[in-house]
Amino acid sequence: FHRLDIKSKEVQEIPVTINTTRKIVDALRFPVDVSPNKFKIKMPRWMTKIPNADKTLFQALGHFYVKDNKTNTIRRLTQQQQHFEFYPSFSKDGRHLAYVTWNDQSLGQVRVLETRQGIHPVHQAQQNPSLFIQVPIAIVTYMKHTI
Repeated sequence: FHRLDIKSKEVQEIPVTINTTRKIVDALRFPVDVSPNKFKIKMPRWMTKIPNADKTLFQALGHFYVKDNKTNTIRRLTQQQQHFEFYPSFSKDGRHLAYVTWNDQSLGQVRVLETRQGIHPVHQAQQNPSLFIQVPIAIVTYMKHTI
């Protein structure tokens, strides 16, 4: 500690003695499984009811999943591992799904797939890879008029 005289700007040390006793203990540690084979997701994204079906679509860990609301079973919508899937948008009848993909090497694409088949792209909506924030409205409009 120090004492400062404002007028003279003189600094004096204030002698302090502290008597204390401290106990040192080991840190509390818990085992952590860094990479478990299965775990519960904590943040499903873009959860939406599939039109004309008792099912829900959501994205987790970069891929789309479908939950059957009657049986509570969950399955992957697609089986591909080449890119991540984002921003799903259904056609009004629920038969088609437009979405955006992302891969760091091949960039992004807008894809449209038939939901009954689930794995076969019906149409790659644009040929040139690009950057997308979400499915462009033009693609959803295209789906309404051509599919």
